[in-house]
Amino acid sequence: MLRFTEMCTPNACPCKFFNCLGFTPLREILPKLPRFIPENGLEILDKEKAVSFLESTSEKGYVHSIWAGPLPAIVAVCSCDLPTCGAIRLRTDFDINACWKGHYVATVNLDKCIQCGNCNDICQFDALSYDPNKGPRIDLEKCYGCSNCAEMCLENAIQLVERDSIPITRGKY
Repeated sequence: MLRFTEMCTPNACPCKFFNCLGFTPLREILPKLPRFIPENGLEILDKEKAVSFLESTSEKGYVHSIWAGPLPAIVAVCSCDLPTCGAIRLRTDFDINACWKGHYVATVNLDKCIQCGNCNDICQFDALSYDPNKGPRIDLEKCYGCSNCAEMCLENAIQLVERDSIPITRGKY
């Protein structure tokens, strides 16, 4: 997504202040809305800084979601977490589809897993449970495909696979 844009800007969101990246047309609108401009001004990020920004929010365990206007326009990338994110909470708490699951789900290769427990408690959607004797287990129907568990696994035992390649999750976004 960042390959297709020249610039973007961190923008205020109602959940976590300045953890979202705004793209055109949002990037063009934000400077005209004073309440969304921080005291030190609105920062415009090039691609390199935008990638660094997303990496820093990933390191915090935030979940990324893409927000679109009339297709194919991508308006923003939200980086948030539970219980802060309003859109995710609408989905998890009230089953309102304000936020869709990703195109991937996480799976565990138990042959690679060394049962270190690094993935324990990382899943914000309660899709991953960890048993010290059996290792991690992923409830595919709860998995949003955010990749936080895979990022935590130093052995690459957790991989993302296409949601539609698994019968139980096919078409369930």
